Amino acid sequence: MKQHVHEASTDAPTYQDHRLDSIVKSAKLFEASYGLEPFRILLVEDFITKKKILRHLEGQHGPIQQGPLIVIAVRPTITKSLINHFFDDLQTVKKTSRDSFSSYRKWMETSINFAGPDGSSWPQRQAMTALEVLQKAADKAGVTVKNLQGIDRTQVDQILDLDEQGLKTFAVVSLK
Repeated sequence: MKQHVHEASTDAPTYQDHRLDSIVKSAKLFEASYGLEPFRILLVEDFITKKKILRHLEGQHGPIQQGPLIVIAVRPTITKSLINHFFDDLQTVKKTSRDSFSSYRKWMETSINFAGPDGSSWPQRQAMTALEVLQKAADKAGVTVKNLQGIDRTQVDQILDLDEQGLKTFAVVSLK
């Protein structure tokens, strides 16, 4: 990941403004999603990077906002390898056999592979819920969230090197 973009953390404060920190952490904490991390919340505070991203925003021009951009990037698919890794870790932590998790694994794989009524994937639905959590936390804190529509997601993927991480841009929002 480029140095001027960093992943939101639930441990260390991200912003000097505690309201923004609380908003981002609310969405980040939601990311428990079976422990498979189907999405990432990336913070873009660097002026030049924000300018590059906003250049690919259809029909929305004007000054670059002062606040950060938040990119929610989603894993397009949850692979068998990722699921195997998760259950290997779980087996190690719980000090039990792989068989003891077989019904849980089957249930998890069924729900992960289920397409929503709109055709959305499980990682996309998880990212949408995180976006909703972020918006509600911002409303509560009195911070304006703007979901930037018309963004060329392919360009954002390139600017942030998301393909290298197996991620795709799901949403870009600004906070102020």
